[in-house]
Amino acid sequence: MNSMNRKNKDEKITKIGRRVVSMKNFFKKLKVIMAFTAFLGGTGVSMTALTNEPVLAAESYVRKTGDETGYTIPKEITIKKGETKTITLNVPKCSTDVTNVAWGHQTNGCFSYIESKPGSYWGKKAYITIKGTDPGTGYINSQASVFKTKGNPDSYKYTAHDRCVVKVVDGTEKKDTKKPLRGISLNKSSAVLAKGNTLNLKVSYAPSDTTDSKSVYWSSSNSFVASVKNGKVTAVKPGTAVITARVGNKTAKCTITVNIPLQSISLSKTALSLKAGENAMLYYTNKPSDTTEKGGVSWSSNNTAVATVSGGRVVAKKAGTATITARLGEKTATCKVTVGAASGKNNTSSSKTTSTKESYKNVSEAYTLTNQFRTTKSNQWYWNANNRTKTYTYGLKALTRDVALENIAKQRAKEQWTQYYVKGKKTHDRLNGSSCWTAYTKGSNPCAENLAWGHKDCRTVIVNPNNGWAETFKKYADQGHRRNMLKSEAKRVGIACYEKDGKTCWAMCLGW
Repeated sequence: MNSMNRKNKDEKITKIGRRVVSMKNFFKKLKVIMAFTAFLGGTGVSMTALTNEPVLAAESYVRKTGDETGYTIPKEITIKKGETKTITLNVPKCSTDVTNVAWGHQTNGCFSYIESKPGSYWGKKAYITIKGTDPGTGYINSQASVFKTKGNPDSYKYTAHDRCVVKVVDGTEKKDTKKPLRGISLNKSSAVLAKGNTLNLKVSYAPSDTTDSKSVYWSSSNSFVASVKNGKVTAVKPGTAVITARVGNKTAKCTITVNIPLQSISLSKTALSLKAGENAMLYYTNKPSDTTEKGGVSWSSNNTAVATVSGGRVVAKKAGTATITARLGEKTATCKVTVGAASGKNNTSSSKTTSTKESYKNVSEAYTLTNQFRTTKSNQWYWNANNRTKTYTYGLKALTRDVALENIAKQRAKEQWTQYYVKGKKTHDRLNGSSCWTAYTKGSNPCAENLAWGHKDCRTVIVNPNNGWAETFKKYADQGHRRNMLKSEAKRVGIACYEKDGKTCWAMCLGW
């Protein structure tokens, strides 16, 4: 009986012991769960259930950061509203540890949770997928329990935790697509146009797809020389003008030079018959008469034994033929000269002809002296009519040597030689009594004329203060030539000196 009672008593004690052990295990589990709950509660997140995680002894729980262990998630991500993003746990390379991951999230209303996977001991990746809902900032938390041996709770090492900041932006937000204008350029930076011709200027933009205004404002520094409208440049008259294109505060420029090209030249005669010892004068005419072609005409003979030429004067030497050529720039004109043998009667005539020498002097120095006088500040004045005050002409520019005006000057010098030395008249009228201006061809645009007789060289006729055109020591009434050389509207000049029998007549023709 006693043995039976003792046996029953021992069995009861054993059952009670088992219950006590079971309760102890329960409280151990409870402590672990409470520890996890305390961690999650501190972060303010919800947590998915742990899957397949072995029971841990409460006293063995070790918490480390992801950076300490290598079990990390991105520190920050940015997603657009409506975009889906998956965050995966990073595992240290060559790791033999096994993990189980619990995911938590604090959305703050900016993203929604879609699904999460805790991973496993068998190497499946742990991840969580979210979707952006509204602009804002939220958080993702990861808690990875790390074990050294699969299925062995006693191989627990530590629990790694990490956090990811989630920024949600408005996916419909427009990017700044403005492309400011950096600069503009023209298809030409300079051009030479003949009077009356046109040129189309085009603007290029940098960048070409700029979002700034592409409206162009066109202007000309001298619309009397070259005008512009919507990029179309028209050459108006000889000179230089700068065309400017302006877009906003950006500019581009093109320098336009307008000229009047020489089309052709012609001689007063295309054929000439002379006797040996005789001479004759050839005159040339350029077309158009107001050409801006610079330089004088050069003369030549293809047979100087038969006939020579200088300044247009042809001298017959002996019987035969020769071709006289006048050249201006690229243009030429010719005259065929036929020379016959001189007869006894003609020899007398020829002797008289050759004794009367006539020619046009070289006046190149006269152009230099005229411009030196005109542009030197100390010379830029003339008396007013009261002879007490002066008019100053500071800032005058040099005159351009003009072929058309030079030809007219030659004609005027020869005409006035006859007027003075034959008829005894000092006048600007022509031999037939008409105005001097009738000698000027259309387009020569004359503005003044100076005449002088008897001067032997360029210096005395131009700058001599008493007898020359400078007239420095004279009063207003006698400074007409000086005022002509200082005219502000004068832009071009032609000068000539006709000499016959040792007597000279000078002519200066000024044009605007």
